[in-house]
Amino acid sequence: MNIQRSFFIVIASTLFLTAQGMGNEQVKYAESPVRITEVENVGGFVGARMRLNREVYLKNFPIDRYVDFVTNRQQTDWDWTRGEQHGKWIESVYLSALQSQDKELLQKARKVLYRIIDSQEPDGYLGATAKTYRSKQRPVRGMDPYELYFVFHAFETVYEETGDRKVLKSVEKLADYFLANFGRGKQEFWPSKILRYPENCRQVLNGHSDFAGHSVIMDWRGLFSATLSHAYMRLPGSVNISIGPNGW
Repeated sequence: MNIQRSFFIVIASTLFLTAQGMGNEQVKYAESPVRITEVENVGGFVGARMRLNREVYLKNFPIDRYVDFVTNRQQTDWDWTRGEQHGKWIESVYLSALQSQDKELLQKARKVLYRIIDSQEPDGYLGATAKTYRSKQRPVRGMDPYELYFVFHAFETVYEETGDRKVLKSVEKLADYFLANFGRGKQEFWPSKILRYPENCRQVLNGHSDFAGHSVIMDWRGLFSATLSHAYMRLPGSVNISIGPNGW
């Protein structure tokens, strides 16, 4: 009897403490994020690879060629290979320069970044597609969203590591461009009358979708965290709802 009574006392106490804990809205993280500047003295194979990547690859990468391609904005083809490079380079260089305290490389990265930002159009567009190609019915070129995925990721990383408000303002404008053109009652990713069930049964598909790259919205978590604007959570939700029931 004493054993049973003790057992029920323990269970009741556990339930009470659990209920008390659930009422506490302040949750302490078990781990704290580590800033890139706090990662020091990386040695061994990893440290050597980081140094070689910075000195041999990042510093010698012909970034101006790709930035010219973006800022000139004459692209009309599906090809994405030139439009995805600047975002990758900016994020890599910023992280590498901050971690290694390479002031010269950091200055170069900031110059390239600001050049891209200064080319941003009034409506927020920041891709490589020609203005004559874009319209309300076709706000982006096929692989624009895929290319700009890397831009979103890079800009958010730079803001998280440096607090540069100019970068945050630019990426917000770019997000607003997508909000203005995509979502319920607007354009959607992978639009097609034959790509979804049951119309896609026995279909032979050739070519590409007009607007691929719905992965662009994967970076918006960081944007929401930086701004606390729920607008940046609506489009990802809308895209997930649209894609999910159709088997994508």
